[in-house]
Amino acid sequence: MTEQQVFELKYRVAYSFQLEKLNAILHRRMDKIILFIQFVLGSAVVTERGPAFLFGILVAVLAGLQFVIKPGEIAGAGKLQAQKYSELLDDIDSGNVDVNTVMQKIKVIEKSDSPVVMSLREPARNAASLMIGAEKDGKLTMLGRVFAWVCGENNI
Repeated sequence: MTEQQVFELKYRVAYSFQLEKLNAILHRRMDKIILFIQFVLGSAVVTERGPAFLFGILVAVLAGLQFVIKPGEIAGAGKLQAQKYSELLDDIDSGNVDVNTVMQKIKVIEKSDSPVVMSLREPARNAASLMIGAEKDGKLTMLGRVFAWVCGENNI
């Protein structure tokens, strides 16, 4: 493998790793905040602290949102994908695999990629660049900075 090929493969895998990691974090936090709001609203209904009908509707809407979006499942799938990409990065760093093997592994792993929030692409690009020791790819948009902050990535 030439140095350029190794760099390009590492960047591609690092980008996929960061994208899956950030996506998993975002969806896990979304799942937890929805559960927390449901708990608070349900407690308010039980203790009769406010308009029970309105709170009941909100709990039902949040439950429907969780059922449709399934943030917990997406978070779990993203975490598994990030682990696979991390293992592939370790293989590349060890130098024990050739370009064709890495490309085949990437194709297999990419088939299971989770649906990604598009606003995470910029933060993932910058995090991947930092991860492999390259310069940041560019400035984040305001929305990209918000998503990076929500995911706990303040240094990108």
